[in-house]
Amino acid sequence: MGVGTALRAAYPDIRIFAAEPPAGEAISGLRSMDDGYIPPIFDASRLDGRRLVRLGPAIAMMRRLVAEEGIFAGPSSGAAVHAAVRTAERLPVGSVVVTVLPDAGWKYLTTGVFDGTVDEAETAVAGVTLW
Repeated sequence: MGVGTALRAAYPDIRIFAAEPPAGEAISGLRSMDDGYIPPIFDASRLDGRRLVRLGPAIAMMRRLVAEEGIFAGPSSGAAVHAAVRTAERLPVGSVVVTVLPDAGWKYLTTGVFDGTVDEAETAVAGVTLW
């Protein structure tokens, strides 16, 4: 909320979206706003919308971040970047998209999230709280 507030003050026309999993699905560090605990600092009125991201695409993007960009991030970062890329695809060429990477990959090394196919990793971590 703090980053969004600062960006909106500097760029009044900015649009702010939350990345979240669908109701009933968990991504480490991210929960559906409809399912879980909402922190007291959260103010939904400051959002322009939500971008739903399933666990599989979050894992796939997390792996791309490591392989293509050298960014060792976790599943919630993968979800944030996946949502940012989907948003960017809808915008005019030259638009600027900013996202926050909320976790690091080192916490997930023993979970299987980096092993096998994305489907295998998704099955290995489904329902496991990784944070």
